[in-house]
Amino acid sequence: MGFSFQGIHSKEKKLKARITGYPMLPAFRNNTESIPGRSGILDFGMEYSERIIPVECSVFPEQDFSALVHRIDEINGWLNPYRGVQPLIFDEYPDRYFMARLNTEISMERVSRTAGTFSLEFICPDPFGYAVEDEVFSIAAEGKTTVNRQKGNLISEPIFELKAIMDSTSSYVDIEVNGELVRVKGKLAEGETFVLDTAKLTAKVVDSNTGVTLRNALSQLDELVFPELNPGGNEVLVSVSGATFTELTIQGRSRWV
Repeated sequence: MGFSFQGIHSKEKKLKARITGYPMLPAFRNNTESIPGRSGILDFGMEYSERIIPVECSVFPEQDFSALVHRIDEINGWLNPYRGVQPLIFDEYPDRYFMARLNTEISMERVSRTAGTFSLEFICPDPFGYAVEDEVFSIAAEGKTTVNRQKGNLISEPIFELKAIMDSTSSYVDIEVNGELVRVKGKLAEGETFVLDTAKLTAKVVDSNTGVTLRNALSQLDELVFPELNPGGNEVLVSVSGATFTELTIQGRSRWV
């Protein structure tokens, strides 16, 4: 068993690796407040904190000590935290990736002149695991559609990509997701795509062929609404006024806690 980090598997670095502790839930912060003279506390909910994943590694024996040093240099370059978070996939969980980097220094214990063991501690500032092969849903007609998320166990923050022809400033397309209404108003030409990223809280118009950003489009939202998708079924209702609807694509960004 092993892991892939920034697209390179640990076996390619001649490492044997295994997860030594995988928290079922990441750490979380309780938002509570006590009031003098009152029993108990006020509960204002919670937020998840970072996820820590410890890994034990063994370096395969090399021909000599010089080769071991060369191997260590390669491993250090591969895991260098200076690059920031990178995709991390464990063989035990091949369907999801984490965005992670090293959290602490590495210290190797030599078990022979040409081999050694060491511990890694990865930190995931975003504690959730995301689907390696994301769920993508396409809606090509107005009306109600049920979008069924089959991956993950947590509410997700999808990306909506709308293609429509809107010739007038009074034109609009309504996208209602589980009762939350997103109204996209204003002009949108053929060959343009309106992109709403609910994780980044952004809206933009891009060239449908090249993906190049043409303009910021937050002003084309009637209200700043960023719908989420539940695991399982989600009702999506598309309606238009003064516009020609072409297609709505939803990237689920399915994830696990």
